[in-house]
Amino acid sequence: MDSIANMLSTRRAELGVSQEVAAVTIGTTRTSYQKWQSGAETPTARWVEPLAEWLDIPRWKVLGGIGLLGDDELRILSDALGGYLVPLAA
Repeated sequence: MDSIANMLSTRRAELGVSQEVAAVTIGTTRTSYQKWQSGAETPTARWVEPLAEWLDIPRWKVLGGIGLLGDDELRILSDALGGYLVPLAA
């Protein structure tokens, strides 16, 4: 599972926006965004929905990216949805 830091960095590069613009769009401060993108801090569960919207990804990927769902939980969820969530690390 890709880390939230990598997801944020990739999405910001795709959009060509500053950390300030990304932070405002998500609804957080530039300082918090910078810490998330650098990996110095991890967003809490409160940020799952706004991050999923900004990253344009399903909420489960954000949950995995911030470590609220581990590989085992993601695998169980994937199996329950008929493999819809794959690829997962083996």
